[in-house]
This record gives sequence, C-alpha cells and structure tokens, in this order.
Amino acid sequence: MDILDQSEIDSLLSGGGDSEPSVADAGAGPIARSATVDATLPDDYRLRTTEQQLKRLLPVQVPVVVRLAERRARINEILNWTVGTIVEFEKHSDADLDLVVSNVAVGVGNAVKCGEKFGLRVSRVQPWTQRLISMGLKR
Repeated sequence: MDILDQSEIDSLLSGGGDSEPSVADAGAGPIARSATVDATLPDDYRLRTTEQQLKRLLPVQVPVVVRLAERRARINEILNWTVGTIVEFEKHSDADLDLVVSNVAVGVGNAVKCGEKFGLRVSRVQPWTQRLISMGLKR
C-alpha cells in the first residue's frame, strides 16, 4: 500500500483526486452513502472519491482526544501553580465531554468505566460536512 503525504490526504478529503479514477476503479463506484444524506447535501459537500481512493485513507492514524474541560489563565497564575493546586473550570462535573479528532471537535459523550479503564459513550456526532467546514476543507 502506498503511503500518502498530507497534500494527497487533503485532496482526497476535499473530493478532488490528483487523477481521474482508472478503469479498475470504475467498477467500485463511489462510496455508498445513505439516500437521506445524499439528498440533503449540496453538490459541493458530497464526497467525490472512489472506494479504492478512500480505502487508502483508512489506515491513517489520527489523534483522538476526550476533552474534559478548558479554560484560559494568565501566565503569572500558571507560574504560581504547585503540587496540590486546584484548577477550577466552568464545566460541571456531570456535563458531556468533548470528543476531539485531530484538534477538531466531532462529538460529545459521557464518561464510562470499561473494566479498569476509562471510556466514552458517544451521544452525539457532528455531521461530516460540518467537520470538513471546521477543518477549513469546505466553505
């Protein structure tokens, strides 16, 4: 399998491949999508790629982060933090946690215990078109 560079990944995600699909790709056709998603999306938000082109992206690993909370602090405040300092956040302890992929918020969920490990039960996922807009790949 070929290794993709970032420009090739961006090109595939934005729907413009560097080359036209080959005859071998023609049988694969575009990625199957539900009719409701296809019917509601403007043409420029539909993913235009062949199944074979998309399969090249599937092995790519991206960072997946669960964001508990976030706040801004002044540097002089941060410099005064020591072991035992409690940093307060505006988010309530029972609020949903953000699911972030490659620095883009893609959903929310609740913290769950998976054996002795931490997990996230996803309760909402942002539509992929909104994720592309968040990443600056679509207008």
